[in-house]
Amino acid sequence: MHRRAAIYYEEEEPDLFKSAWHYQRAGEEQQAAVLAANNVWSILNRGYAHGLRQLLAGFDAQHLSTMRWAEVNLARGEVYAYLGDSAQAQRAYEAVLTLFDKMTPSAAVAILKVQAYMGLGDLQRYIQPDQSLAWLQRGLQELPEGHTLMAADLHIKNGLTHYTIGNLDLAAHALRKLTLLSDRGLIAYYGAHQLGQYCRRSGRDRAFKSILPRRPGPQRTVA
Repeated sequence: MHRRAAIYYEEEEPDLFKSAWHYQRAGEEQQAAVLAANNVWSILNRGYAHGLRQLLAGFDAQHLSTMRWAEVNLARGEVYAYLGDSAQAQRAYEAVLTLFDKMTPSAAVAILKVQAYMGLGDLQRYIQPDQSLAWLQRGLQELPEGHTLMAADLHIKNGLTHYTIGNLDLAAHALRKLTLLSDRGLIAYYGAHQLGQYCRRSGRDRAFKSILPRRPGPQRTVA
């Protein structure tokens, strides 16, 4: 019964949380973990924060591959952070980092590690900003080539952390790096303006005004 319900909510009436819940009840831990851990924000945006926390708490390392177990711990960190439980979030992200010695190096493993670095960087931005910057720098150093969106996110977080501790020159430097990532998308524009908004709130937007890129115009398509 649970397996049929899981397939129904996965394919007929999409609800990833309900599908993962039913897969878990059906004993199909791997599939439940794939759905729950790789769709955290889609599930959170549907109002399942506490349910997702309980669902993730029901997994254990014995029933999952090392990769799935790492993904589950990363998801736990994201959910705990969303719910404001920084201590539990930090433990979850640190648990991810303990698993990499057991995993064969690959691009997917590297991305997972960078996501854990980003999570720790976010958590410590206001508490230990120097440590936050160190985690974000590790993320930039270990990020595989070709992942422009993640690189943009890391530069934005780096800039925001520098801004919170008053390092406007270094925040601007992070912004300039962001603008070099894409010359045709909206990445640079929106990332730069996210930093700029923080500056404007404190009346220090002149430090950024001269380097904010113009919004890209509509892309012309060639027939």
